[in-house]
Amino acid sequence: MSLEGIGLDVGSTTAKIVAARDGAIVHRAYRRHRGHGRECALSMLAEAEHAAGPGAPRFVTGSGGARLAEALGAAYVHEVHAVALAVRAHAPDARTVIELGGQDAKMIHFDGATFCSEMNERCAAGTGATLDRCLYRLGIDARVLASLVATEEQLPVISAKCGVFAETDLVNLIKAGVPEDRVLAALLDAVVRGNLAVLARGRPLPPGVVLLGGPHAFFPALATVWRSHLTARWHERAVPHGAEDDVCVPPHAEYFAAEGALRSAAKGRGIRLSLRSTTTQPRVLPGLVDT
Repeated sequence: MSLEGIGLDVGSTTAKIVAARDGAIVHRAYRRHRGHGRECALSMLAEAEHAAGPGAPRFVTGSGGARLAEALGAAYVHEVHAVALAVRAHAPDARTVIELGGQDAKMIHFDGATFCSEMNERCAAGTGATLDRCLYRLGIDARVLASLVATEEQLPVISAKCGVFAETDLVNLIKAGVPEDRVLAALLDAVVRGNLAVLARGRPLPPGVVLLGGPHAFFPALATVWRSHLTARWHERAVPHGAEDDVCVPPHAEYFAAEGALRSAAKGRGIRLSLRSTTTQPRVLPGLVDT
């Protein structure tokens, strides 16, 4: 498929956009919209149209994208479908996708040419918003979390069911003198445990796990924690594993939904949708650490 046009992903806290021209991606942008998703998206759209050329077709996805698509006269693509299309293009052997957004999380399970998904869109626990709130409460810059190196050591256990409870546990750990890096590692551990409990629903999540979304793109230690928990599961269930790419964060992991929306021009041929409700160096984009 030759990519042409603009893919826009408007979520609960950020807006992402991808523009393609002559079959190649020529523009990407990521911004916090701070509750002004429409205004932010329109500003980003103007920049993307300059890169993609006049008359470029538009495709919109994300939790805040449906109304915007209607206003723009653009095609709306469900975010799960968009993510699945992009993953099929970049990681055709993926078995599971775990995407963490600002205030929701999703897990997509592939089985040949079909896939199904689980979503947590009613509670922000285990999402980027939980990380934001906890960092703000502790007075820690997000760049500290971005540079954290997770280890296999035993960590304090904090609440994985509720972001507010997690904040309280973290504050108590700091007051008790637990080192900051162990507290942050415990926070990431809670994010992973919470999502496994809510989204995995007993599935073994076989190797070929792709981690997407801003939290995975900007906080490399999160992938280390996922790998630790998943490896333990595979060992317990005698699931063959050990390859370097068993768990990976692909380049531009935060843009997959936007790119997938753009790829929807091919109408996802070969994929049927069934819905239920590589660690790299730290990258912190402008505006990511602001609270």
